[in-house]
Amino acid sequence: ALENSFEIEVVGGAATPTRIYGVTYTLESLLSQFGLEKVEASNASLRTGRKIEYRISATLDGAAIAEGDENYKESSFKTIDNNEVVFARDGMYSFRIYLTNAEGDEDDAIEGEYTVKVVKEVFGKTDYNATSVAYKANLTDYLQAVAEEAQEKRTGDSFDVPSLEKYVYTEPYEYSMLSKIVYYCGPNSESFTQGSAVTTTSPSFSLNAPGKYSFYVLFTDPANNKMTVEGLSYLPGTKGFYETDDDGNAIGNLVVPVFTFEVSSNAAPVVTVKASENAYVGLSYDANRFNVTTENCTKQYKLYYSEKYFDKDDSAYSSVQEYIAAVLADPTTKEVTDDLLNASNQTFTPDKTGNYYVWLKATDEYNLSTTSMSRAIRCYGVKETVQRESEFFKNNIVSIVFLGIALVCLIGIILLLVIKPKQPVTVETETEQKENK
Repeated sequence: ALENSFEIEVVGGAATPTRIYGVTYTLESLLSQFGLEKVEASNASLRTGRKIEYRISATLDGAAIAEGDENYKESSFKTIDNNEVVFARDGMYSFRIYLTNAEGDEDDAIEGEYTVKVVKEVFGKTDYNATSVAYKANLTDYLQAVAEEAQEKRTGDSFDVPSLEKYVYTEPYEYSMLSKIVYYCGPNSESFTQGSAVTTTSPSFSLNAPGKYSFYVLFTDPANNKMTVEGLSYLPGTKGFYETDDDGNAIGNLVVPVFTFEVSSNAAPVVTVKASENAYVGLSYDANRFNVTTENCTKQYKLYYSEKYFDKDDSAYSSVQEYIAAVLADPTTKEVTDDLLNASNQTFTPDKTGNYYVWLKATDEYNLSTTSMSRAIRCYGVKETVQRESEFFKNNIVSIVFLGIALVCLIGIILLLVIKPKQPVTVETETEQKENK
């Protein structure tokens, strides 16, 4: 059930939009505050045929500034040709918005004239809120958004905090410029945990257990001014953080609301099936063909044998349960858990050819379970080892011939180096012999 509407002291939210000079704003945010529809062509903020002009028309104290006054920058009307607006100084700015006539046979129609207040800094700061951001009074619709976001959540999921853009005053900044920080408290915690700061997306946090969750969101503006809950009073079971008196007691003004929702149950364990390899008669096979990503699960295994092969990926099965039902319904399928499955290490040794299927039931600590079945483990019989005759010499005869030649050459070289020649013999001719006499 939703809680009653919050009642918060309204801060900001004046009819005239307030901005800070020197900061880049989107035109879309101004159009929204002007109450103009955002029907667009190529630009996210400009409607087809729309022309927007603006100029500074008065000082903050109300003194009028003539159009074209050289003492004031932007005193002449300036046409916006993109989706961004940057004000040059503080003052009161006048906007004129036209719907242009494409045919040119009539004058452009004025869609509206508006005023924007541009200041130097943020006003209205408090000890607990250095920003100008403030929650609006009626948050009933936001409570509904929280309930819808939480409706289908289970433990293990992430809760994305619904956008608070419609439920807070953000002037003089745009909601997209603000940094949002979520603080959350789960069913097993008594204090709030700070989440990460985000700007472009919504903050989120994980749901780790079933039960009640509470959260609140604080903001930081582009100037690094922060909203805090320091000095505020919070009691569990109340609507949030309240202003306090000098004694620290809540005095009734709710400043930062705390939102709650319930996660009633866990998500069932997540089981994925591994690929199956061929098995052989007489050889041990690993029966654990699953990945269970949920922690603290108990696992029950069963082993089935079937003469028929079932393809788990067949499009005829729209779910895992249909695949399991088809396997178990086959007349040749029988359970062989007690005969073959080793429960201590989840292995089995096939005793005949055919197809084996491993069934698994994974149950978590909250008694939620998931059943699955492996792909077919096909057993083709006894694994044979074939001794092949060596064909080394046949395939390498050329290499062997050249190796033999190289060895012969090597032997010859060794012989030449080892065997030394005899002493030289001198042979005298007959003429030399006569001369020697």
